[in-house]
Amino acid sequence: MSEKEISKCMYVEIFKYYGIRPLCKLFCNTDRIAYSGLTRHVNFVRHSDLSDGDVCFDEIFRK
Repeated sequence: MSEKEISKCMYVEIFKYYGIRPLCKLFCNTDRIAYSGLTRHVNFVRHSDLSDGDVCFDEIFRK
């Protein structure tokens, strides 16, 4: 298992600067899309992302 805790993102900073931080959720969802093709190899679990709050917490389980 690999855990990733991310506390900063350039997309969140840019969207926040322009006052449209809620739209950042679209960019956060690209991770789910990217990992969806690897289901035979890994299981990607996102517990939270920076578009929702101050911490992004992902888990990647290798099969």
